[in-house]
Amino acid sequence: MNTKAKAAAPRKEKSLDFSKFGKAAQALEALSQPTAANDAMAKLADIDRKPQVRKSFIAETLQALGENIQAVGLLQPILLRKKRDGRFDLVAGERRVRGAEMVGILELPYRLVPDDVTDLDIRRMQVAENMLREDLTPYEQAAGVAEDVQKYGPEEAARMWGRSPSWVAKRVMVEKMPAPVVALFRD
Repeated sequence: MNTKAKAAAPRKEKSLDFSKFGKAAQALEALSQPTAANDAMAKLADIDRKPQVRKSFIAETLQALGENIQAVGLLQPILLRKKRDGRFDLVAGERRVRGAEMVGILELPYRLVPDDVTDLDIRRMQVAENMLREDLTPYEQAAGVAEDVQKYGPEEAARMWGRSPSWVAKRVMVEKMPAPVVALFRD
């Protein structure tokens, strides 16, 4: 394990604003703070990754992120949900996990999402984190919106993404495009 990832003092980082994303906003805002009492270390091998909003990753930026984690440590812990079998589901921080893996870091600091946070609130947080950080590609945005419309309905998707119903409807139309057009859009 790279001890710098564990030993580096956390630096002040602008926190994310989850206040507009639902009833679990206070808990999610607290989780986004750079330091908290419930931080611990998790082995990357114990973390399962479900599909997230972001689908494309640029190897060079992940490598640079991993090298930065090696040099100064992780500025904000990844967010995990504990599973009954002792493993974890990754809630937020896939870029940090991938960057760490690229440079051989085996463990990262994490923060647990409280058990009472619903799947819907977790999805809201994932959307917020990705919208407020590195830009999603237009395809990732459209695919994420379409997934949320299918799971939660168009009104909730509009609230979740902080956009109008017409904005949501335009993104959902991507699913109805011919496969070659979608491939161009994705690339």
